[in-house]
Amino acid sequence: MRWIESAIGISMLAMCLVCGAKPQADTTAVPCVRHVESLVYEPIARLTGIKGDVVLQIQIDQAGDVGQMQLISGHPLLAKQAENNLKSWQFISGAATTLTVKYEFRFAGAPADREPISIVSFDLPYRVRVTSRPPRIDHGPGDSLP
Repeated sequence: MRWIESAIGISMLAMCLVCGAKPQADTTAVPCVRHVESLVYEPIARLTGIKGDVVLQIQIDQAGDVGQMQLISGHPLLAKQAENNLKSWQFISGAATTLTVKYEFRFAGAPADREPISIVSFDLPYRVRVTSRPPRIDHGPGDSLP
């Protein structure tokens, strides 16, 4: 698990270098994430087949903390998961700013009988993709449908 944390830290450092640490007075600078945590596909949403995008607008204060959030669009179950995840984000300190973040919840692969592992990819700071295997649908006894 420690190597995953190191890989995330290295990728965030690389992202900051790509973003370019611009002077604090530059309000057009892309906020650089210094801490992010992974998340899982919300279990009830996955079991009921809910997928889609969640768009949130967040306020980042000068210390780099995530403050107020406003849901722009998305299913409430998925939005709650995204909001909880965003609360854990930390940005490099600088000028206070507003940012729009999109979470994409998707299904891929064959249906899973049990709770599958969620695959999370980050395109920081604007997009997070959470992918899981879809739930297996039980059509009842004697049904030959998959």
